[in-house]
Amino acid sequence: APGPRPSAEMVFGRPGASAGARRLQAILALSTVAALADGAFSADQSGGAIAAVPWQPGPTRYDVTIPGADGPTLTIYPPEGPVDVVTGKVLTSRIQDPEDGGKSWYVVEMYDHMCPHCWYAVPILSRVAGAYAQVPTLKVVSLNCHVRENREACFFLELIAQAVDFPTFILCPPASQTSQKQEELLRKLPNRAQALANRLFGEEQAMFLSLVRCTNRYLERHLPRGKEDPFLSAPDIAQWIMRETGLEASSPKDLQSEADLSRLRTPDPRAPPGRPGWLRDDREGAPGVPAWVPGQRWFDALRGFVHFVHTEYRPTSHYDIVRVMDFLSKAFPVKGGALRSLAERLKASGPQDNPKKVHQMISEWATAFELPDSNDPGEDDSSLGYLTCEGSTCVMWTLLHITVAAVAVRGVSGQPLLGDGSVLAQAKPEEYPTVPECLSFVRVFVSAFLNCKQCKADFLTDFDNCDFGRCTVTNYRDLALWLWRVHNAVSMRVAKLNQAEVDRRWPMYQDCPACWHEELALGNVMSRRLRPLNFDKEDLDAPFHTDHVFWHIVRTYIGITRVRMEMDSLSPREQMQVQAVMDRDRAQELEAASRRPTHHRGFVEPPPPRPTTPRPSLQGPPHEHGPVAIAVAFSLLVVLLALGVMLYLNGFFEGDLGIRSSREPVLRQAPAGSPVDHQEDADDDEMAAEREAKVDEPLDTDPAAE
Repeated sequence: APGPRPSAEMVFGRPGASAGARRLQAILALSTVAALADGAFSADQSGGAIAAVPWQPGPTRYDVTIPGADGPTLTIYPPEGPVDVVTGKVLTSRIQDPEDGGKSWYVVEMYDHMCPHCWYAVPILSRVAGAYAQVPTLKVVSLNCHVRENREACFFLELIAQAVDFPTFILCPPASQTSQKQEELLRKLPNRAQALANRLFGEEQAMFLSLVRCTNRYLERHLPRGKEDPFLSAPDIAQWIMRETGLEASSPKDLQSEADLSRLRTPDPRAPPGRPGWLRDDREGAPGVPAWVPGQRWFDALRGFVHFVHTEYRPTSHYDIVRVMDFLSKAFPVKGGALRSLAERLKASGPQDNPKKVHQMISEWATAFELPDSNDPGEDDSSLGYLTCEGSTCVMWTLLHITVAAVAVRGVSGQPLLGDGSVLAQAKPEEYPTVPECLSFVRVFVSAFLNCKQCKADFLTDFDNCDFGRCTVTNYRDLALWLWRVHNAVSMRVAKLNQAEVDRRWPMYQDCPACWHEELALGNVMSRRLRPLNFDKEDLDAPFHTDHVFWHIVRTYIGITRVRMEMDSLSPREQMQVQAVMDRDRAQELEAASRRPTHHRGFVEPPPPRPTTPRPSLQGPPHEHGPVAIAVAFSLLVVLLALGVMLYLNGFFEGDLGIRSSREPVLRQAPAGSPVDHQEDADDDEMAAEREAKVDEPLDTDPAAE
């Protein structure tokens, strides 16, 4: 159930300390981050050298010019390597050529250059191509399905070969060895492929029919969970090729040089902070100073989501995509009405066998709501970089973090965000998405949009097995921390397989020193070395103060300026310190809004005004109220003195005036030896012990003593 609006103590405090100490720790935590934003901390805080260039996972990317193509195409295969690079049009042209595809087998790899397991396939497929380099009747080619010009050919191959996700390997036999007529081949296709073929015409139909004989798909042998990457094997792929084509490798020794991953350093999730691994999140040359405001991340995330729908829409996932859109309309900080409109239009249309109808629908919707149009070639995310991300995988994580953090903040506060742009901005707290609903959203989203086959399988297996504390998530705070753990585990795994020399745990020490345990950051704790690459909740949480991590997530993806909170429990000085941090964040957002490009309108906006509360002051009430206050106080004092004299003269006080220490309890008299007497003696002892324990305890109102 929604709780009260979070106090600043609840938001920034550390459990286990006294109330006053928690408040001071909260201020110090924020003040440290603020000092970093002002450049007050040097880059040497981590104890390691700063990488000159922000590290990014993945192999080198190339722009390759292919004869017959409209222009250069993006690939992760070297242009002079053994694997040939093709586009969709070039592939169909070669397969239709009687002197090329008419006589030769084609091994076609369908991949996405943002898919980590596609990265691992590069050296494996290169070894297979090298082993068959002297076999003139077998060609090994790669097709990047992330690139707009290749998506149609990739979609057709998915239907024809029943391919699911990336990387996928397909064999296209030479036309001279295909005895079946085209009509017979079409009748053997899955029903969805046949239905689509009957509705195609012109160039689309010609491309589909040219690929119709490419039905033989490589099926990986089952590997037990936990086996080290790569999940693919060059000898296994070569055996499949030989079994299906009868062609033997001309240089089989090239197949045996498998990658030895046993020597790779396994990241230790409990280790002190290492070389910064997320420098792209900071301003260039200024570690600890955020490069982006939340609104810029919102724009990239929503733009990326539109691309996901454009590229990954399949009729089989139609209703899952509608569910995702509907949830985003209720949870995403902005454009809730636009997302709800698209969800309703897509739901009403029903599943579409031809994605082009969905593409047109998205284009009309984007125009109506002044959002980037995915049909615009200039908006192709394979060629145009995001502002806050390097590609679609990063954008996917950003979208999930924004959505989950927004759900968590509303749930913790029982209030909408300040300037909330979701369709639930005016809703009652009981209408907000629940924790189970948000977890279900994450699972459906990954299942519908993540096209890396092994990545998706790993994520869904971890989810269903309750890894990283998923099944113990019962409140909104833990919801955001669960996703943070999953992301850190994935990042460390990818870092190992890419032999990264940087620390990919987030947040970096430079960005949130208060998020890390001080004794660990200073190197006063010995960390243990983990050999397996499977991390658990305790391992991932060990270096961090998760309460500070939670609010760093909120600050990064939502913005503290959009959180409703009460600061009544803080002293005036503490309120001013917290307000100073918020003012810094507001200044950053105002600066970003002042120089935003036109397409960021509605995302990068000035921070909304906070509810009107009197600004705290350390000077007391204004001087002009001094005489009035003194007169009132003097009058009350006279009345109290007169009342005391009257009571004394009437004998109300017996013996002395009853003066006692303010720490000494007033005890009611009872007959000696009675049960009440014994009980009060015990109470007396307990209260005396409490007084002794409090003698050395600092007062909450004295920050210096704390």
